[in-house]
Amino acid sequence: SVSSCTSECSRISTFVGIPANSVLRTLSKFHGLDFSVSHLFHGTGLFLLSFGVSMALGVGFGLAMSLILKHSSLSLYPSIETCLVALCAYMCYFFSNGLRESGIVSLLFCGITLKHYAYHTMSRRTQRATKYIFSTLAQLSENFIFIYLGLSLFTSPPSSTKVTNYFKPLFIMVTTVAVVFTRYAAVFPLSEMINLFHRHARGQRQEELPHSYQMMLFWAGLRGAVGVALAAGFQGENAQSMRTTVLVVVVLTVIVFGGTTARMLEVLGIRTGVEDDEASSSDDEGDVRNQFFRRSGRWARFGDEDD
Repeated sequence: SVSSCTSECSRISTFVGIPANSVLRTLSKFHGLDFSVSHLFHGTGLFLLSFGVSMALGVGFGLAMSLILKHSSLSLYPSIETCLVALCAYMCYFFSNGLRESGIVSLLFCGITLKHYAYHTMSRRTQRATKYIFSTLAQLSENFIFIYLGLSLFTSPPSSTKVTNYFKPLFIMVTTVAVVFTRYAAVFPLSEMINLFHRHARGQRQEELPHSYQMMLFWAGLRGAVGVALAAGFQGENAQSMRTTVLVVVVLTVIVFGGTTARMLEVLGIRTGVEDDEASSSDDEGDVRNQFFRRSGRWARFGDEDD
């Protein structure tokens, strides 16, 4: 629901959640070692290196596809053009994983680059096709994820073990409070930094991210699918307790925050269903033009001229 309100909200929400994959990959390399300052700096360097390389791969794939679309005649073949855009993102993800980098981060920046550069060089048919294909796939994926989370709540715990051995109410409460506080500390300072940059560097008087958007980012950003996926890789005698705690926290945040998202949007006065002006105007223009030629009986002749 937040991503349909404004592009800035979905963008910042993604930036806050995605690096968790890279952080866990870095922390796993120090498993079993004693804590020290040198390990802290070493881990920070590894994280920045992995994140930077993954980001560079994503941007590189996106720019390469943008140049291919710009300097070729693929616009004459919308089906091939649409397939290439989808395969570019798919190949970027697996190539990054093959190099033992973060495929999720590479995919994120590949998508951002394609949106900013490749989208404007596509034909109108390809723009529409990619827009609705990825929107449908995103909706289906989100539905599958939440169905899996709901089923895992009742099927993941081992039946031969007592519930008290892996269900820790105090640990769950502390984890929930920590997650909410961390979300607050991550969203509002970053948002204020963005507003400060646009205010002083670009001279904008209007805030890039108003307080209502910031509050919505904090309220609706706790999804937890990435956390459950990362928790599935835990090992050790307390692994089951960790997985159960993460799963319960995810379900609680989804029910509490997700269930009140619509009401919060009304309270904050945020409009929903708002799309990019350029994309919506292009679609409206195409729809009006198609209806005109259908009604006037000149559709066949127009189709020949358009081809």
